[in-house]
Amino acid sequence: MSMLASRHATDAFSSIAKNFVATFQENVRKATTPSNGGQKSNAIVLPLLQAASMRQSITNRIKVERIIDELIPVSLENPQTMRKPILSGSYRTVWSTVTGDNFVGVLLNHPPSNILGGPSWQVIDGTKGTNIVYWKEFDLRMAGLASLSPLNGNDGYDLQIRGLEFRWGANGCPEQHLQTNNNSKKNSKESDNGKAWNVFSLPEEKQLGNGVGTLELLYNDGVVRVTRDALRDNTYIHIREPLSLDYQKMFSPHKI
Repeated sequence: MSMLASRHATDAFSSIAKNFVATFQENVRKATTPSNGGQKSNAIVLPLLQAASMRQSITNRIKVERIIDELIPVSLENPQTMRKPILSGSYRTVWSTVTGDNFVGVLLNHPPSNILGGPSWQVIDGTKGTNIVYWKEFDLRMAGLASLSPLNGNDGYDLQIRGLEFRWGANGCPEQHLQTNNNSKKNSKESDNGKAWNVFSLPEEKQLGNGVGTLELLYNDGVVRVTRDALRDNTYIHIREPLSLDYQKMFSPHKI
């Protein structure tokens, strides 16, 4: 009986694996085939986003990482549509290696888009980067400040932490809506961002010992972006703002 059960389990696992590969290959075909409008769809990332929206667990994290591994060679073969330059703007953090199966997140049944108890954004503004965590209940944001240096080619950025701020009193998260680095968005911090308390700020000539990282580009179709910090072995999935209603629902940081 045990041998029979083992055989059934093996057959079931093999069937699931074959279905997964077949689905992925079909999405690759769709993503690399122009539509009637001449544009290439991003259907290839749908399985990735669906897996990334699942609650935190080791199993779900491994599934996301497996899909990313399958996605990398496809993006390398299609750089014009799947490895686009990272443009300035606001990007919602919807998944990371750290929040894929964080102990507290697993215990509280949180989705990976819950970063320290709230939603998070990465704001790219030329050679500056800001990671935002927003706690709506307190109208409080934590802002990690960084400088960015482009890597060779179109492969992302080197990142150096430059400071940390707490911001409040803006009745929301204004950084969520930053789309460009043009002058129309450069209004005063008091009127747009509320008040701020600077915890620390490093001058350009100084570096924080453990504050170095990378944003190595793995995939970017202009909406969905996958990057990896090779120094810390962390992978991130971001979606450019504004998110569609479907994406907002899929990646709510408070869903159970």
